[in-house]
Amino acid sequence: MTYELILDEISQLTIAQRILLLEEAWDRIFQSNEEIEIPRWQREELDKRLAEHKTHPNDATNANEFHATLRKSL
Repeated sequence: MTYELILDEISQLTIAQRILLLEEAWDRIFQSNEEIEIPRWQREELDKRLAEHKTHPNDATNANEFHATLRKSL
């Protein structure tokens, strides 16, 4: 079965069925022991952000504050 045929089959499912399918797919990915390669540019960005956080730890906004600010702006 080709990638396009799989997508066509998935598009025939209901939204609820697609969500369940995605949940199952993520669970299987999580349970596999395969290494996921992180691109170099992503590693560099993560290193940069971590270094920035270590330099200025109080500049960060926690998730609750972020969500509250976001809700107010909507």
